[in-house]
Amino acid sequence: MAKSIIKPTNKTWYLASSSDRTIIHCGFVEENQVVTTGQPILEEFATEELLRARVDSLKGDGYYQDNFYIEI
Repeated sequence: MAKSIIKPTNKTWYLASSSDRTIIHCGFVEENQVVTTGQPILEEFATEELLRARVDSLKGDGYYQDNFYIEI
């Protein structure tokens, strides 16, 4: 069953993953936009820092920085 974040009122960071956490993807959805995933777990975060802490808690310190973070 697909999971979605539908038209949040603020930019919302998310982590979607498989039940065993071997597959994860993350990103953000802007206000009034939609993101949908086929993964069974979809977590929402108010900030990128909270997302980073969650990813690192699952995959190890520095994982988010090394695999997802892009400094603009």
